[in-house]
This record gives sequence, C-alpha cells and structure tokens, in this order.
Amino acid sequence: MVNPTLWGLGKRPAHQYVVKEATQRRQVLHRLKHGHPQSPVRSAIWADSTDDQRSGLRAIEAHWASTAAGTGASQRSLGKRRRGEPDPSSHAAWMSPPPKRPPPWRDRPHPQPSAPAPRLQRQQCSPDTVDAAAVARGPQPPWAHVWRVIATSFLDRGQRMTVWRLLHGKLFVWAFTRHIHRSEPTGYTFSHPLCTQEEATLTHVFITCPLAASIWGWFAATWAAVTGEDPPPLSADLLLADDQRQWQPASQLTPLWHRLRLATICQLWASYQRARHQTGAESAGVVAARLLSSCRKAILGDWRLATVNVRTTSGVLSDWLRGRDPKLTREEFTARWCHRNVLCAVGEGLDAQLSIPWSAQHPVPLPA
Repeated sequence: MVNPTLWGLGKRPAHQYVVKEATQRRQVLHRLKHGHPQSPVRSAIWADSTDDQRSGLRAIEAHWASTAAGTGASQRSLGKRRRGEPDPSSHAAWMSPPPKRPPPWRDRPHPQPSAPAPRLQRQQCSPDTVDAAAVARGPQPPWAHVWRVIATSFLDRGQRMTVWRLLHGKLFVWAFTRHIHRSEPTGYTFSHPLCTQEEATLTHVFITCPLAASIWGWFAATWAAVTGEDPPPLSADLLLADDQRQWQPASQLTPLWHRLRLATICQLWASYQRARHQTGAESAGVVAARLLSSCRKAILGDWRLATVNVRTTSGVLSDWLRGRDPKLTREEFTARWCHRNVLCAVGEGLDAQLSIPWSAQHPVPLPA
C-alpha cells in the first residue's frame, strides 16, 4: 500500500478523482474505527503500548507467521481434507456467502431529529501559514505526527515510498512475500546473507540483524556525541514506528533526529535490496559510509539553499518554478545542522564558510 498521490498513474481527471475519493473514504472509516474522527490514519506498525503483542509490528509479523504456517499445513494435507471443507490456501473473498440483505428503508426505524450542533468559528489565516493552521481540532492521538514527518521536502520520492510502506507494514521482505504467496524469481535469497538461519521480517531486517544492530549502534553513538546526552533506546517502536511515548528528542533537535533516522532506515532497506540481487554480503562500515555520504550531501544542499538563490541560478525562467521559495536563512541552517558544531560549523560574518568535521573518524568512527 503506497500513497496514491505518489503513484503518478493515469492522466485523466476522472482517474485522479476516483483515487482521491477512495483514499479519503478509507481514511474516514479508519478514523471512526479507532475513535479519532479528526485525526490522521493510524499507521499499521503502531502498537497500543511498547510491550503489546496484539497490535503494531509484532502483531503483523505474528499474523504473517501464522498465515504461512496455515498455508503450509493445508498444502501438505490437501488430499486429507473432508469433502466440502474449504482450503485456506485458495480461499477468496468471493467464495464467502453473501451478507444478509438489510430491511427496506421504509421498514427501518427512523431516529428523531436532534438539535443542530453549534457552528465553530473558522480560523482566519494568511496563505503563508496554511500548513501551520491546518491542524484538526480537538486532542490528537500520539501517532498524528508520523505522516507530517514523511511529508517534509527533504525526502525524495523513493525514500517517501519506502517509509510510507514501512508504516503500513507493506515492505516486501521475505515474510511479507510468503504471506501474500508471491513467488520469487530464481536467484533471489529469502534471508539476509549475514543471517542465513533467520527469517527476513521487518524487525529482523531493520533492528535485530547484526548489520542493522551495528548501524544503529553507530547511529546512537553519533547522536549522543551531537547532543552530549545518553544515547537513545534502540527499539523498533521508536526507530521504525516513531513512537515517542517512552523517549523523545529535544524540540530543537527533532528535525535532525527525523532526518538521520529516516536516512538510516532508507540505507538499511537499500542494503537489503542489494543483498537480494547480488552475491556477497556488505559490511556495516560500507553501509555506514553510504549513510555518512548521503548526510553530507544533505548538509551541502541545505547550505546552498542558505547562500545561493536557486530561483535565479537554476538556468530556467523563474516563473517556471512553482511553489514556495525553498531558500533558507543562515539561522535556520544553523539550527538544523550545527548543534554544538559537531556535524558542521559556520563561522561568523556574512562571508563565513561552512566546515563539515563529520567524517569517518569524527565524532564516532565508522563500524568495521
């Protein structure tokens, strides 16, 4: 399941309207189901509590395992089923009996009309503050921020789709592939090269695999060096589902936390995809070096936005560039990247240059 706005399928307005309407209706039904009619859709890997086994990512992976076990048992005992008993491996929704038809509308009891609810005063705001003012009224659930994080502009299209599918529990790891009965082409490996005896689930690929554990250990040590505090807990709820009920970064460091966390997730997923198509396992140092390179490129890209007007130096007419001006101020760049001058630093003055001390040895050496 991906964000329909990222599909880019179909150019006719009717197709775009159908996709948008279907998405909005599904979101409304999902909100009513969880008792938050004005809140965003709850992500599939979000658990009710940090130790709950009946919801969230742990429940999804348990369902995958039970479905795969049931499918294997039905295939082994296919000839021993009783006559007329359905086969779970080939069951489809259309094979179920149709639901009972509701009574005619004229025979249904009609509720008494109630007094109309008082109309709320609509908040007036300028066009530049639409995003800040477009917040649903009433108390928000703790998962309301996860969708705003992936909607930020620093993620490219591939990274947005990866994180979107992860929040929905639809990334194509081996456990999910076996759950939906999709056959893999010849040459694919079902488990991680470093863990040939372990099933490739979302938790294993991103958290418990030795490669992922080494990368997250380096990530936590780097974050501790940036903040000067204790390293964050390395739990699946915090790192994958962005559940900040047990631990959360400081408010001024929240953008940096999300940027580094999502970049690490995308690099781990890219490493898993390369391992499925290529022979030979990558070391944690290679993956961490790619992560460091992508973050340094992000720093240089933001510094260009803070020092150069890209609307006038892009080589095209400025009227072609739609949307808001992406230019950053130096204060915004400093607040985003230069905390304690560990990752990068900017000198004083208008002609100050950028220095990036973040390297393979500073502040934390890359893993082996």
